[in-house]
Amino acid sequence: MDKEIWGEFGRYPDQVKVTARKIRELILDPPEPADDDPEDEFPEGRLLTRKHRTRERNRNIRKKLLKVRREKGPLHCEICGFKPSVTDEKLEDAFFEAHHVVPLSQSDASPTKLKDMALLCANCHRLIHRAISIEKRWFSISDVKTMLL
Repeated sequence: MDKEIWGEFGRYPDQVKVTARKIRELILDPPEPADDDPEDEFPEGRLLTRKHRTRERNRNIRKKLLKVRREKGPLHCEICGFKPSVTDEKLEDAFFEAHHVVPLSQSDASPTKLKDMALLCANCHRLIHRAISIEKRWFSISDVKTMLL
């Protein structure tokens, strides 16, 4: 199927760029649904094959960040200050995500240090990446704190 698609569109790179831009715009700003029918159906669940270049991530960074921050005191979000009220560490960990304070795209293939990471609640992590996507620029932790004031 990929060969068919590339065979059809591969020779029209300008058209593919325009179409890709329109798709990105619709993802960032989807049209409002026509009505609120709870019986509406949305197709999903198909298996898709994708080919993307992606930057390597080390899953151990988050584990180590959680451990080090927990040793310093209760875990909290570095943007909003949220502190979970659960006592089970595994559940508490689920509230937090590790965020690179310097984009990987700017650091190339260099080692990441814990000082290069921020511990954010899932809501703030999603917010900072949405802001980056919309504004097409990097947002620091302090930028987002200011935005929320």
